[in-house]
Amino acid sequence: MTTVSELFAMAQNGTLPQGFKLWKLSVNGETIAHEAARHGHLPEDFKHWSLSNEAGKTVAEVAAEYGSSPQNGGQAKPLAAGAEAKTPQSASHAPNLAAPVQNAPAPLSAAEIPAPKMA
Repeated sequence: MTTVSELFAMAQNGTLPQGFKLWKLSVNGETIAHEAARHGHLPEDFKHWSLSNEAGKTVAEVAAEYGSSPQNGGQAKPLAAGAEAKTPQSASHAPNLAAPVQNAPAPLSAAEIPAPKMA
């Protein structure tokens, strides 16, 4: 089982699994999508550009601040001459990974787990 801290680390270094769907998972108001955007590691088929963090910033806004955007598939690219991207390591946005997870699905009770189908 992967922990939230591991997911945030994977978003930072670009190793989230292909087909990852938990972009809304958040800690302290920061989502996995926003973290991946800061580091230029959103997949080319990413579609949640309007997802907002607790501060009200969309993924598209954060991506543009850090040098990636919807126009280039969320991947980091060199900025125009004279433009300056922010550094993703600023402490002001780093989530406290010990905080409770928000938007996580509730665990299933034994009654909710489907019975295996017999072939």
